[in-house]
Amino acid sequence: MVNRSAEILKLDYTTSRAMIDKFDSYILQTMSWSIAACGGVLFLGVTRGSILVTSCAILVALFFDTFAYIFKTFQVDVIEHSVAVEKILNEAADLTSFATDSYQFGVGHAIRPLTFSRLWGTMATPMHSFLHLFFALICLLVIFADVFIFFGAH
Repeated sequence: MVNRSAEILKLDYTTSRAMIDKFDSYILQTMSWSIAACGGVLFLGVTRGSILVTSCAILVALFFDTFAYIFKTFQVDVIEHSVAVEKILNEAADLTSFATDSYQFGVGHAIRPLTFSRLWGTMATPMHSFLHLFFALICLLVIFADVFIFFGAH
């Protein structure tokens, strides 16, 4: 007879890992869209010689930064679920009865509702600072464009 408990845990673990990869994909997609959107705003601002328009790219970058961190916050929840399932798989010698009070199948329950404090906690985590650095580079480019327009116009 097939061990259904082991199958369920392995399915849950595989699904969790796939969701983690999916959120990575969403984050990279958000970063790509931010480059395209900010590049468009910068192009428009520089061709029109408008510091105000080029400065709007900072707002666009902040929007995409926040959006990427929303995905990252959800990803952290799925990672925590995946680690819990992995722990059960590693500790259970006999998976015919892995009854634990804390285990619940699937990642749907693992993703908690988004709150400002959870989002802020993810943003403040040094391990995720690469997103801030990416968007800071975009903002630095905007500042250079503004300086170029300001000094180029005189």
